Formats: sequence, structure tokens, C-alpha cells
Amino acid sequence: MCGVLGGDKAYEAVSEHLGVGHDETTEDGKFTLEHAECLAACDYAPVMTINYEFYDQVDADAAVDIVRRLQSGTSPLPSRGARLCTFKQIEMQLAGFQDDRPSTTGEGPAGTPTLAGVRLADSVGVSVPGYDPNTPIPAVRPKDPPPAPAKKNEKGAK
Repeated sequence: MCGVLGGDKAYEAVSEHLGVGHDETTEDGKFTLEHAECLAACDYAPVMTINYEFYDQVDADAAVDIVRRLQSGTSPLPSRGARLCTFKQIEMQLAGFQDDRPSTTGEGPAGTPTLAGVRLADSVGVSVPGYDPNTPIPAVRPKDPPPAPAKKNEKGAK
């Protein structure tokens, strides 16, 4: 979806601006460009990510502008989600370490494009059968079932 809506043109513009292609790093080592087939964000297409943070509905000019701002030392605010952090900080998050910076959580509710499907379903009375949003989530993992009895071999012994 992103490619059809202009994402491929944005990628090409950034590639030309940086002078690198897919999975290549700029000579100064500051930017690595990756062409992603899908970022699972069709509701905001076309999107680009920087250190796993989303920039939504970017065209070629906007994508290059974001990169220029990064090159000048500013940290452009992602369209949604957490504030942009360094690659070292995102590596720590991906490795499972807690990030105590106050800006690591997203701000605000889900956006209009994200909620469009659920609102449409609600308007025509469609819902998940048996779904109750008030169902409590158990605090303890259910016990595993007992192991199956051992099978007897051909001679009848266990």
C-alpha cells in the first residue's frame, strides 16, 4: 500500500539525497537506508520509520525534509508514538531493557485512520462474537494439563 501511495518515490528521493541504496550506510556512518516491503501501517500510508518510530503520510519532499532535519542535528517529532531516540537507546529497548526516559511512551489515543474500521463495524452492528471487553485477564498462568500416560511398546511393557 505504501508503494502505491508514494512510498517508493519517497524512498528513491531519500536514496538519492543520501547517495546510498538499500542496506547501505552513508560514508559518515550516520544513516543506513532500508527499503521495507511492509511496515504494517496501511492506515497511515505511506510511512517511513527512523529507529522504529513512525512518520506518517510522507511524500518524497517530506521524507527528504525529515532526513535533512536529522542531518542538521534536530530531532523531528514522529507523527505518533514515542519521541525519536538514538539507535543505541532503541537497541536497549529491543534487547528488553527498561527505558526510563519520560518520552518513551506514545502520547494520546489511537488516531482516526486506525479507528475507522472499528467505527464502521460498530455503526452496522458488527462485533466479535462473545467478546466482552470487561473480561478480566487472569493474573496467574493456568496450570499445564497432566502429561499423557506413557504408551506401551509392542511387548506390552512401558
